[in-house]
Amino acid sequence: MSRRRAIVAGAALCGVLLLAVGFGVGYVVAKRQASADVRGSSTVEFIPTQEPEPKPPPLPGIAWPTWGYDGLRNRVSPYAHRPPYRVAWTFRARSLLEFPPAIAYGRLYVTNNSGVTFAVDAATGKIAWRHRSGRCVASSPAVDGKVVYQAFLNRPPCNAAGSPSVLTGEVIAFDALTGRVRWRAAMGPTGGSRPTCNGSRRR
Repeated sequence: MSRRRAIVAGAALCGVLLLAVGFGVGYVVAKRQASADVRGSSTVEFIPTQEPEPKPPPLPGIAWPTWGYDGLRNRVSPYAHRPPYRVAWTFRARSLLEFPPAIAYGRLYVTNNSGVTFAVDAATGKIAWRHRSGRCVASSPAVDGKVVYQAFLNRPPCNAAGSPSVLTGEVIAFDALTGRVRWRAAMGPTGGSRPTCNGSRRR
């Protein structure tokens, strides 16, 4: 009887060993397959399993590029807006606003008399960016090709009289989306005039 038990125990042990060896071989094969290069098919279209990230909404174009709307300066709106109107928000420019804003890319671009240029969200009235020039301003900006152009007068006092070396002006080109200064150019003090962008690109 003990011999029979020994035979049964030996057979059971052999079965366990065979299972262990089979598991080990299967594990090694699975690892090799997982690390192998995956080759696609030249006839079957590849279908990604991950959903692509949604594209951002298109950027609004240029609605009102400069003072008076265009080079004719006739200030006639091409948009069919009819009263009654309501106040959606109020923006306080901290100083005199002598000239109206330009409107583009969902923002209003306006510079106050103290030389601070604001980009204001057209939907909320919140400030997207601002730039303090330290100069006086008496003109509207102009917008073209995602660039905001603003002409500046001399440094305060704004009504100062003096020699041409003292009364200097400047034109600054801002990135319309970030407010970064792209370039600046010295010139005579310019008031009551606005930059003109030839061939304005409404994008």
